[in-house]
Amino acid sequence: MDNILEINSLKKEYKNFTLKDVSFQLPYGYIMGLIGPNGAGKTTVNKTNNEPHQEK
Repeated sequence: MDNILEINSLKKEYKNFTLKDVSFQLPYGYIMGLIGPNGAGKTTVNKTNNEPHQEK
């Protein structure tokens, strides 16, 4: 099945917080929600997914 969204090894670093090794796939036709405690990185994943990709 094809995926509408695929995230592999996402890493984002801030001064006091690091989100690392986040990977998931969202197949066409499915609905997904991110759940977790405050500060878990849900908003960071969403914002990072909406930023242009930049190679280092």
